[in-house]
Amino acid sequence: MLQTFLLMMGLLCNPQPQACDIIASTYAEGVTWEFVVNDDKGAMYKTYQYKVDEIYDEEERMVYAIRYVTLNKKGKEEDKGNRNIITAGDLYLVNAETMIPDYKSDKPTNISLPCSPNPGDAVGDVRKVSTYTVENLGQKSYISNKINITDGKYGNRETITTPLGELDCIVLNYTVSLDLQEFTYKDWIDADLRTVKREIYDKKGKLAFTGMMTSYNKP
Repeated sequence: MLQTFLLMMGLLCNPQPQACDIIASTYAEGVTWEFVVNDDKGAMYKTYQYKVDEIYDEEERMVYAIRYVTLNKKGKEEDKGNRNIITAGDLYLVNAETMIPDYKSDKPTNISLPCSPNPGDAVGDVRKVSTYTVENLGQKSYISNKINITDGKYGNRETITTPLGELDCIVLNYTVSLDLQEFTYKDWIDADLRTVKREIYDKKGKLAFTGMMTSYNKP
């Protein structure tokens, strides 16, 4: 009886993290999706293809290991590697490389988002100086870049039409400063916590890129 009482008191004093069940369903092992980015003239800029390869249980967090391939506008492979989504408590962490065209880092730069977002919710700032490695003819070069993700805040809910159908979404707005460039992002995130649409505006408020999830498949 005493041991049971102490265990219950321990759970009350140290609440267990909540599982982000939506992420577990949306990014189940074997799930694939494609996200297409167009430039300011509406021409295809890049295509990102993703697949959830494995899922790891690391004590108080779950790691969804995702393989990606980037195709250029001619459909040729430009880049490939691994990017993760991590859930911990009532938050999920998204690698900034999946959000920002042409941003690269040797170590993950994560933005933390709530599993149950509401209009008006703020998102914590991310400020980081990172490096990435470029290899050419056997010679390695290390390039440094600075990234700030600030002013993150959820807006209203909107119903939009996408290649996946009509979806109810919540809008997320944030500012990205990458070296000397600055962009304003507007993401539409659906009930399954998928970023299904994105608009990126330059410093002058001109639309620079648009993105859309064009396919999503569960095995």
